[in-house]
Amino acid sequence: MSSVCLLCVLGVVGMVLMASEAEMAYRPTGISLQSAPFYKPDPSGMFACLDGSKKIPFNQINDDYCDCADSSDEPGTSACSEGTFVCANHGYIPVTILSSRVNDHVCDCCDGSDEYNSGKSCPNTCLKEREKQLDKFRAHNDGYQKRQQYIKEAKKALEEKKKKLSELTAEFDAENAKLEDLRVAKEEAEKPEKDAKDKYDQMVKEIKSKRSNELMMIKSAEAFLQIDSNQDQSVSLDELLACASIDGGSDQCGMTEEEVKELFPVDQESVDLEGFRELIWTGKLDKVFKSESEKQREELKSQDIEEEEHRDEFDEESENAGVDYDDEDSDRDDNGENSGRSVGDANDEDVPPMDEDTQRLIDVANEARQKFKEQERVTKDVEKEKSDMEKDLSLDLGGESEFFNLVKQCFDFQQKDYTYTFCPFDRGAQKSKNGGSEISLGRWGEWSGPPDNKYSQMKLTKGQRCWNGPDRSLTVNFECGEENKVLSTSEPSMCEYVMQFSTPALCTTYFDFDSEKKVHEDL
Repeated sequence: MSSVCLLCVLGVVGMVLMASEAEMAYRPTGISLQSAPFYKPDPSGMFACLDGSKKIPFNQINDDYCDCADSSDEPGTSACSEGTFVCANHGYIPVTILSSRVNDHVCDCCDGSDEYNSGKSCPNTCLKEREKQLDKFRAHNDGYQKRQQYIKEAKKALEEKKKKLSELTAEFDAENAKLEDLRVAKEEAEKPEKDAKDKYDQMVKEIKSKRSNELMMIKSAEAFLQIDSNQDQSVSLDELLACASIDGGSDQCGMTEEEVKELFPVDQESVDLEGFRELIWTGKLDKVFKSESEKQREELKSQDIEEEEHRDEFDEESENAGVDYDDEDSDRDDNGENSGRSVGDANDEDVPPMDEDTQRLIDVANEARQKFKEQERVTKDVEKEKSDMEKDLSLDLGGESEFFNLVKQCFDFQQKDYTYTFCPFDRGAQKSKNGGSEISLGRWGEWSGPPDNKYSQMKLTKGQRCWNGPDRSLTVNFECGEENKVLSTSEPSMCEYVMQFSTPALCTTYFDFDSEKKVHEDL
């Protein structure tokens, strides 16, 4: 266990108490107890500058005149520009200050010893400072105890996770084996299904092709008869032009005169039905020509729309008046659609249903696919759980996994108009209190502390890009604290955020509160 003797840190108290009256007589103001042996007069009453450069009479120490080049003769005055003064700070920790601050009417030492000859009255706050420091050490020790608990809990939890991962690995292997068996069964069921469906589809294709050709023959003959105005069993260019229009807006032929001229053979005066089908009908006319029956249906449909609009307009009035508009027209089927068909209307009435053997093969394949799909879902769920567990176990949670307690936790911090969120090992975010969407400050990247204190800093990168700037990033500086919490946030550079975070996980030292007597003995 790493520990520090707390009262050794504050041991200047004991050191002062142990100093004898004789030693104090040779201890000039402004020097440390450790330096006292060097500030004794030699037999001739001289003082040797600590750098050995020369000797001066001992009574010239602290005479407010700088005699030694190293300033060692004036520790208690401001005579030497490079001199230093040691605050004794009785009851607390000695502190070294510049000699220029001695007797400057500003209390720098907690015991006021730096203002011994200025007339400035400085209250002795050393005992209060000592208590403050002791409180910090106590808090540090509380954090240390929590850290030990974190480590203990992490060890147990990680062992359980490793055990669970082993179980998940075995479960995944078993479920994946089932999936492979069902994959083979599915593929075996799909092969005869495909062959049977291909055979049926080919039959349907041939039937539809035949039916389509029959429809073409019927519709093209109907068009030929309508265009052949003189009924001479041939269609001339003039007859075809009569069906066309200048701009192609004809409601029958739907072609321009230029298009008709391009289709009509230049070396013939007219074409019979066979030539009409070969040269004119399949060129474009089959796509735009409207037979009389088609025009009649369009006209009926238009009337239906007007009638529906009329019914909607008077619907409420009709209900109040008890009028019944449910009478069906004689040419409508049960669905309200016009049942009249032209001679060439296409339909699937000629397509036979699948035979029982084909349907049975489809049912078998569907069942195999369903079983495979269900097993695939089970296998993927186990695989995801296994992957998440592997990810958790791969995290660098500290030398003793002391940061395990922070995994899957998030901490919020309110600052001015923003709420900052930090989720260790995951993400950082910023959101305005005035609304709007959350802005990503980065995702977990790596530990980025110095080599001797790697786990003192965490880096989150690849956050939402700043306008006309880089991707946002978040650097989190960790420090020892009694609890896990965000202490502050800042943005020292554009889109580069810094956060201070306290956690017991970083309380690596224990301060040992030994007895005063033991400290004295150690000294």
